[in-house]
Amino acid sequence: MPIYKKSAVTQPDYTEEEQEYRSQLIREMTYARDQREQNHDEFDGMTYTEWWESNIKAAAGYIPPKKNEQDVAIVTGTTKEKKNSLLSNILNFDFNSDIEAFDKDDRLILELGATMEDFIHKSRELERPIYEEKKPLIYGELLDQGTNFVEESWKEFALSNRDLDKFDWQSGVDMKATWKERIDTVYRFCDASPISGLNVYLGNIRQFHIELQPYVIIRRLRSREEAKAMYGNWERWKNVPYDLVRGSSDMQDADSVPFHYWSLEPLEKNQVEEVKYFNLWSNNFMIMLNGVMMFPVRKEKDQCRTFPLTAINGQHKYPIAKGDIEPISPHFAYSKSIPAKTKVIQQVFDEMLRGIVLSDRLYRQPPMANNTGRPLSKNIFYPATIHNGIDAAKLQPIGGERAGVSNSQLSAAQFVKEIIDGQSVTPIFEGQQGRGNQTAREVIELKRQSMLKVGLAILGIINLERQLSELRLNNILMHWMDEDPKISGLKSNIITVQSKFENGEEGERIIELTNEIPASEQIMAEEELLGRVRGKKIRKTVLSPKQVRKMARYWKITVTPVEKSTNELNKVLFKEYLADVLNLSQLTGRQVNVEHLLDRHAILNGEDPEKIWLQSPGMPMGMQQGMMQGMAQGMPGQQMPQGQVQQQMMPRQTQRPSINTLA
Repeated sequence: MPIYKKSAVTQPDYTEEEQEYRSQLIREMTYARDQREQNHDEFDGMTYTEWWESNIKAAAGYIPPKKNEQDVAIVTGTTKEKKNSLLSNILNFDFNSDIEAFDKDDRLILELGATMEDFIHKSRELERPIYEEKKPLIYGELLDQGTNFVEESWKEFALSNRDLDKFDWQSGVDMKATWKERIDTVYRFCDASPISGLNVYLGNIRQFHIELQPYVIIRRLRSREEAKAMYGNWERWKNVPYDLVRGSSDMQDADSVPFHYWSLEPLEKNQVEEVKYFNLWSNNFMIMLNGVMMFPVRKEKDQCRTFPLTAINGQHKYPIAKGDIEPISPHFAYSKSIPAKTKVIQQVFDEMLRGIVLSDRLYRQPPMANNTGRPLSKNIFYPATIHNGIDAAKLQPIGGERAGVSNSQLSAAQFVKEIIDGQSVTPIFEGQQGRGNQTAREVIELKRQSMLKVGLAILGIINLERQLSELRLNNILMHWMDEDPKISGLKSNIITVQSKFENGEEGERIIELTNEIPASEQIMAEEELLGRVRGKKIRKTVLSPKQVRKMARYWKITVTPVEKSTNELNKVLFKEYLADVLNLSQLTGRQVNVEHLLDRHAILNGEDPEKIWLQSPGMPMGMQQGMMQGMAQGMPGQQMPQGQVQQQMMPRQTQRPSINTLA
């Protein structure tokens, strides 16, 4: 029987129902842990922990220590560089969420989806650390292991503040300070937190889809102070023990051992094991700290019930997103990664490089037979050294001549390297020069084929981001769309976010939550006034939290990867498009909307169309063609007659009302 250490805390006063429920939880947690740590063929005969560690070592370019002095410590890091190249290319994409809101009659609610997109963007700027800093870690874990997990939650930290009353810096060692201590909740935000696969336990390892898992368990180790900041005000925090030893899997209530001294995995003193248990089917959610249940349990209709899972995000869904890039089977929960596929062939490649190094060493410093009768050092192989009184005939290489590195060794190493490239990404995808003189078209085609090869990785991240956006949307609806229109964590009912509007322009969107919606004319007038004051485009959206939660019954989320560094490419494509429009206009004789094309030209160049172009009541067909031809060629258009120039100088008329027109 395991040994348990007593803590300086009292045991929780569990009811009979709570003891029964806790016993059931421990059995389910132990089963999930033990089934994962069995040897599985899908893990190449390893346990999950062994599989995870072998993948991370390959992905990190782990160099094992030498067993003998003569060993060659070579790890090429090919797998690491392949993964880093793929990660860098993926991080060059924005996986933007396109959200559409529908009412109970399946009718589209205009602009609400775009507003929620901005809410998600703002919430990711407010979380700590911000989401952009987490992305390399989230995507990196996915590429390293093939499967990763991210928990979406609402975070609140209560930290102590000290207000100094008296303090003297000049008093030195004997300085005296007095302060008043108070507890403030200083952090409150939506949070997407990556979880190591080692800390996730699935109820059924043979079920691929996380939403169909019977239950899911996540585990974190926290310091005592961190756990106190999160749970210090909870009723049962006083019952959380300081130290304990991991319990056996067959613990029962009848054991003489104090039942609350239990942990899922080993931990050290002053650590707190936070275990979260989610059960979609029974709608139960439980938090255990060092084995102590933090929620009460009641028995209803012969079933034990605790805190409802739906209270977390308002839906029957696990608050965990699961990413997969190369599923092994629909009947297995985990997927393969690039390191999982290439780590064995990389070991073969590394072994060949060791052979090449040894061949070179044998050529330069062969093993020698010393018949001189004198001890000699390795310095005899070094150039420009003099050794007196030695008969060179009594120093002979052992084993005959050494030819050095052979062409067959180099060819074999190159062959293995090509196998690794075939299982991952090509050198051109990594930015390396290909063989021979390749044309630009050939390079583009090779990159396209490489992107097809990593299409599963892109699709995996698209699915992961869609899940994260859905979970974040529900989190926002739960905590920001409250009856009180103040946004939790901001102590305000207004947020401002950089946004792209319907016409492609970029500016600031101001979102205000209020229970009293003003007239649309007043909102547009505020936009006009704020735009003039701030010198940028302003769009204002006013929402009633109560109405949003009432009218939006269904949300459709689509994630589209958009390459970040495409501005110059878009300019070139736009010029080609203008040339096509000009040709079609000449062939058909139809006029085009020059004002729209002028606006698009300004937007693509990062300018405000209303400041760049002046309004014209109209221009002849020939002049339209000349202007378009000039833009298509990247040069000024045709010269206009003086009268037309005066007409062009007329201010553009805005369709949105101003303060004056409202007055």
